Amino acid sequence: MDMEQAIKKMISVNHELVDTVLFQAQSEMEEQKIRWDVEGALPQYLPIGDFDLCTIFSNLLSNSIEACMEVEEERRYIHLEIRRLEDELVIEMANSCEHLVDVGKLGEVTSKKDSKNHGYGILNMKDAIHKNHGELLFESTENEFVARILFHL
Repeated sequence: MDMEQAIKKMISVNHELVDTVLFQAQSEMEEQKIRWDVEGALPQYLPIGDFDLCTIFSNLLSNSIEACMEVEEERRYIHLEIRRLEDELVIEMANSCEHLVDVGKLGEVTSKKDSKNHGYGILNMKDAIHKNHGELLFESTENEFVARILFHL
């Protein structure tokens, strides 16, 4: 893919650093044949620090890509939606998955073999969300996993 094609495909959510995180994940998603789309954009003024935003988005994307890798190619997708409802910001990421996830244990245990060096992503994301007075909710069905974040602006 040449630079012109890459720029055409680049998705923007109105935040330079988060756009960079999305752009980096995009190449991996294309490589792994994961369909993905983004709806909405972040508001211009956000009381959330850049580092925390990048932590949140990079962990959401990393976990979604990982879950999609367990699913057969034709069912792989990631959908990111960002919307503002009055004085609240909702960030929702849904992805295909192969099995039901015990959402109560997320951030407590990891499914990875090397548990000493893994399992911190969700904890870091939770910390970044709570530090910025946000709420995090996970939902899981047999075929889809959803992470929903709510920030009061």
